[in-house]
Amino acid sequence: SRHLEWRQGGHLFAVSFLDVVAEGISSVYFIYDPEIEWVRRLSMGRVSAMLEMALAAYLDLPFYYLGYYIEDCPKMRYKGEFGPAELLDHRDWATWRPLSPIILAER
Repeated sequence: SRHLEWRQGGHLFAVSFLDVVAEGISSVYFIYDPEIEWVRRLSMGRVSAMLEMALAAYLDLPFYYLGYYIEDCPKMRYKGEFGPAELLDHRDWATWRPLSPIILAER
C-alpha cells in the first residue's frame, strides 16, 4: 500500500490510499479536508481518479481500479463516468457487468 499526499503551501488537504500491484493501481480510499472552500467546490473524487489514472499510465500499468463501489451511495456515482468500467456481480462473483449502464438506469 502507498499513499499520495495532496498539499498546498505545505498544508495537507487530501490523501489517496493506493495499492500498487504488478498490473495496476487500486484506489483503496480517498479523504480530503471539507473545511477548505476551494477543495469543497471541486469534485475531489473525480480529480483524484484522474490523477491516479495518470499515475498508472506514467508507471506503464495497464489497469486502474476505481475502488470499492456501493450502488446506493450517491457520492460514488461519479465512478460510472469513467469507462470503460466493469462491476463484478456479487450474485455469482464471476460475471463482470458494464458499470455505466447500471448508473444511468438509476438516474
